[in-house]
Amino acid sequence: MSNMTCGELAKELGKLPMQIGRVKNEVCDESDLDGKEIKPSGIAKILNHYKVEMDILENADPDVVYVEAIKQPVANPRWMLAFDRERKQKVMVSVPKNRKDRLSQPRTRFLVERGSQDGKYFYKWRQNLSL
Repeated sequence: MSNMTCGELAKELGKLPMQIGRVKNEVCDESDLDGKEIKPSGIAKILNHYKVEMDILENADPDVVYVEAIKQPVANPRWMLAFDRERKQKVMVSVPKNRKDRLSQPRTRFLVERGSQDGKYFYKWRQNLSL
């Protein structure tokens, strides 16, 4: 393997050069760089960073939490408002259209999966969830 620029490495990995540059700044030190080019040791560190990141995403399990239904109309038939007791916030929960009437009764408590992506939480109702 020879020295590569961020753009060349980005083409190989299917990422943007700016993303590679940010990771390079996080994981590489001066000995891994040759001017604007990245030495093979730096490339190995960047590839390892993306491998660890993918392992985290593959093994990540969503949290199962209780939410409480809020009586407030929502135009979309597949979403409803609920109150997350842990985070103490009003949240949108994805529910099946045919279950919305039953689940949206005021003060109904039910289990949902809470996941996060890029620092934003999303909630999804699933049948047969347990703590």
